[in-house]
Amino acid sequence: MYRDARFQRIWVSGLFFQLGRWWDFTVLAWIVIELDGSVFEVALLGVFRQVPLAVVGPVSGSLSDLVPKGWLLIVAGFVSAVTGAFLAAAAITDFVTIPQVYAVSTILGIAMSLEIPARRALIREALPDNEFVPGLSLDQLAQTITRIGGPVAAGVLIATAGSGVAYAFSVVAFLAAGVVALELRRIGTAAGDGNDALAHSLRTFAGSLRSLAGSFRGFVSSLGSGAKHARDNEIVRGILILTIVWNVLIFPHQWLFAVFAEDVLRVGPQLYGLMGTAQGVGAFVAAVAFVMLRSTPYPALWFGLGAIGFAGGVLAFGLAPWYELAVAGLLIAGIGQGTYFIFQTATILSAADPAMRGRAMGMLTLCIGTAPIGVVLVGALADVVGPRLAVAGPAVLALVLLGVVAAASPNLFRYRQGMSATRAVQTHASAPDP
Repeated sequence: MYRDARFQRIWVSGLFFQLGRWWDFTVLAWIVIELDGSVFEVALLGVFRQVPLAVVGPVSGSLSDLVPKGWLLIVAGFVSAVTGAFLAAAAITDFVTIPQVYAVSTILGIAMSLEIPARRALIREALPDNEFVPGLSLDQLAQTITRIGGPVAAGVLIATAGSGVAYAFSVVAFLAAGVVALELRRIGTAAGDGNDALAHSLRTFAGSLRSLAGSFRGFVSSLGSGAKHARDNEIVRGILILTIVWNVLIFPHQWLFAVFAEDVLRVGPQLYGLMGTAQGVGAFVAAVAFVMLRSTPYPALWFGLGAIGFAGGVLAFGLAPWYELAVAGLLIAGIGQGTYFIFQTATILSAADPAMRGRAMGMLTLCIGTAPIGVVLVGALADVVGPRLAVAGPAVLALVLLGVVAAASPNLFRYRQGMSATRAVQTHASAPDP
C-alpha cells in the first residue's frame, strides 16, 4: 500500500485538496464576519457550499463509473485554484463582497462533489481488500493533518497579513492537488483510468452525442439504478439514512465556529483557528488508530460508534461555558468524526455490489448534500435561541434518531466486511434463537 505509486498520487492529491478546503473554510467564514455579516449570513456560507453536493453528487458518482476518475481530480483541483485566485485578488484589493464569497463557496462545493467520490472510489480500485480500510484511514489521516494545521495557520495569517493574503494560500494548495493528479495519467494501473481508457471514454461519449435522447434516458436510468440499489440494500440504506441525519443535525455546527469565536466565547482569529484544529486533532487520533489496527471486520458498528462520539462531542461544545471546555468537546467530536468518516465509506463500498460502487458513492454524496437543510435550520435557530442551543438541541435529536434507525434495521450494525448485504440479512434471519 505505502509503496504503490498510484495510491501515493491519490493520497498526495487528496492531501493538497483537503488543505485548500480547510484553509478556504476558515478564511471565508472570517471574511463574512469582517464584512459585518449576521449569524445567518455566516451559516448561509455552508448552504452554498453543500447544495452542489446534493445536485452534482449523483451525477459525479455515475460519471466516475463511466470516465477515468483521475480526470475528475484534475478538474476539481484546477477549477478550485482559478476560482480562488479571483476571490483572493478581490479580498486583497478590498473589493470583496458577501455575494462573491457565496459564489466562490458554491463553485468549491461543485469541485468537492467531483473530487470526493472519485478519490475514494480510486482508493478502492487501487488497493486489495485487506488494505482497503487502512487505505481509507490514511486518506482520512490526510484530511485530519490538514484540518489540524490549516485552520490554526490560517488564523495566524489572517491576524498578521489579512484575509486576502491568507486566502491566497488555498489557491496554491488547490493548484498542487491538480498537478499531482495529472501524474495519475502516467500510471493508470486501475481499469478505466489510463490514457487508453480516456480515449475509449471520449469515443463512447462522442457516440452518445449522436443519440442524445437515448443517452439521456440511459443516464437517468443509471441514476435510478443507484437509488434502487440503495433502497434495496439494508446496509447501504441504513448508512445513507444516518448520513442524512448527521449532515442535517450535526455537521452545521462547524459553520458557526466564527460566530462562537467572535460573539459567544469572545476570542480572536488565532484562537478561532485553534477551534477547527482541535476537531482535526481528534480525527487524527482516530485515523492513526485504524491505520494501526488494520483488521476491522464490522465497519457499520464502528460507523455507529463514531457517530455517537461525534454527536456527543458537538453537544459538549454547544453547552460549554468557556473556551477550554468547548475545545475539549471539539476534540471528542473529532475522534468520533474521524471514525464516522472512515467507516461511512468503508461500509458503503464493502456492502454495495461492485458494479454499483460509483453510484453508491454518488448517492452518499447526495445524502451529504442535505447539509444545507441543517445549516438553514441551525442559522435560523441561532437567531432565535442563540448559538449554544442551536447546536446542542439538534445533537440530542440526532442521538435519538440513531436509536430509531438501529431498531428499524437490526442487521445494520451486525454487518461483517466481505459479506454481501443479502447474505447478512439471510444469515441473521436463519440464526437459531438463543
